Amino acid sequence: MGTIEHLELVLTEVDGVAIGLLAHQVEHSKPCPASVSAMPKLTEWLGLLSAEPSSHIALSLCLADGFSLDVCCSAPVTLVSVPNSAVFSLPALLAARCQIRGLSALAMHNARPVFVIDLSLLRGDS
Repeated sequence: MGTIEHLELVLTEVDGVAIGLLAHQVEHSKPCPASVSAMPKLTEWLGLLSAEPSSHIALSLCLADGFSLDVCCSAPVTLVSVPNSAVFSLPALLAARCQIRGLSALAMHNARPVFVIDLSLLRGDS
């Protein structure tokens, strides 16, 4: 078995900031149900403040300990492949002060920074 050369991310945006979820932790996507208020929004669930007016896509996420959770996020959602050379550990200062749940790394994709979220660090009830 060879080394993995790319990191697969499900990419979305929050107020113009790219958020990348590890692709193997996203089971599927589908249109958000009409009762969006009953489903948590990705932005709120990750602890992000957002002025986004609505959500359009539901993602089914695989969390720690076998938990799963459906959340709504803004469209579009795309699958991207980021070379390992463009993925960086969080600087110690940022890691110590970060309030974004599950933030595990920073990546560069199309000359833009991406916050990489590791859902295995999170549980649905936390």
